[in-house]
Amino acid sequence: MINKKQNKGFVKQHIVPKTYLNHFAVPGRKKKTFLIGVRQKNLSHFIRNTDDVGYIDNYYDDDAYENIKHWEHFYNNEIEAPLSQVITNLIAGLTLSNYTEGFLKEEERRILCRFIVTQFIRVPQFIDWQITNAKNNLLPKIKEQCLIELGAEFAEIIDNIEIYDKTYKHMVLSYVNNSRQLERFSQILLSKPWIVYINGCRDFMPFITSDNPIVLSKNPYLHSVGF
Repeated sequence: MINKKQNKGFVKQHIVPKTYLNHFAVPGRKKKTFLIGVRQKNLSHFIRNTDDVGYIDNYYDDDAYENIKHWEHFYNNEIEAPLSQVITNLIAGLTLSNYTEGFLKEEERRILCRFIVTQFIRVPQFIDWQITNAKNNLLPKIKEQCLIELGAEFAEIIDNIEIYDKTYKHMVLSYVNNSRQLERFSQILLSKPWIVYINGCRDFMPFITSDNPIVLSKNPYLHSVGF
């Protein structure tokens, strides 16, 4: 039985996790609030609570589940909660060692890998592209197969077959967030060398991030990924 509260709230669904954004922000006046500077494409700049940036209302809702907030809870509990502690440990370890040590444990690297892979595939650019791709390729194949198996006398019925957008979305989210898929892609990153960059000028030139913090290198010799 789903608690009714699980289907309420959670409207602001962050495509960039607050856990990540908070490390580019400063503490606000209220407890557990963080303020971040936001620059838009037109170069205008404003200050916002991290609650109010990098989100789309109800973007991950999936009514194929009794708990329509299934994917939002998945990202919060399975990806972002473990990530928060890893980042805290990494920063603390580097600071206490005066930036001479910052080794990540195997499990911490695994958690970071899951975040990197998940962040790459959870942004609207990727999910919407996958939905469009499914619309253009999946339905025609289904109709073609139905016509082969059922025969020409069902051609009109088959031609009227439609798949709702929410069904495509459920299929895409279920596929890209499959635990085996995440583990397979994470293993690829785990096998690579890891480098932690330290911003020695952070007091007057802080790091910046974007609405998708995952960066893929275009250098054909490096084949690198970063965040």
